[in-house]
Amino acid sequence: MSRDYEKEQKLLMGKVSSLKEKLSKAKEEALNTDRFLKLVKRYSEIKELDAEIIREFGTK
Repeated sequence: MSRDYEKEQKLLMGKVSSLKEKLSKAKEEALNTDRFLKLVKRYSEIKELDAEIIREFGTK
């Protein structure tokens, strides 16, 4: 019974680690999306495309 418990613990710890990694990636993607949307809103009425705007979209 003790072996089964230890085996299950290792399995669950592996799942926890995997889920934490997935959550971290999802959070990063959400932050990147938020940054991009703020940038788009900032330049939503561009009259003329210039180098500064291109650089900002290229680095975000």
